[in-house]
Amino acid sequence: MIHGNYLSDDELGWLRNVRSVSVVYCPRTHAFFGHAAHPWLKMLDLGINVAIGTDSRGSNPDLSVWEELRFLRSHFPRVDPAQILQLGTLSGAMALGLDDQIGTLEAGKRATLAVIDFGESKATDPYELIFSGNGAAPLGFDNL
Repeated sequence: MIHGNYLSDDELGWLRNVRSVSVVYCPRTHAFFGHAAHPWLKMLDLGINVAIGTDSRGSNPDLSVWEELRFLRSHFPRVDPAQILQLGTLSGAMALGLDDQIGTLEAGKRATLAVIDFGESKATDPYELIFSGNGAAPLGFDNL
């Protein structure tokens, strides 16, 4: 399900019980159109799989899932950064039905990696490094 901006409690209850349906939330598009607060945190609390996506160049400066995650982190600093990162990795893989192949670094899964240039940052917290505005967009490497 794309966006899921205005789902009722009944619809959220349905999603909670239908594990084959994920919600793909596009934070910057949501903000661009000035929608009311998105229920992504409530969805996560209910056990609904929420993945991060990107919509279109009509509502975004680019189509970067990475920038969607950074935007989300900057607007929700109290949310565990590991959880935000998971929305763009394992949760996306789950939405595609590929979580047995990608989405985490584990034995038996494809080594789909990204390399991030942190520049001259002196930070030691990996999430601070990942979500800081200083790092360049990751370069993807598939099947290493």
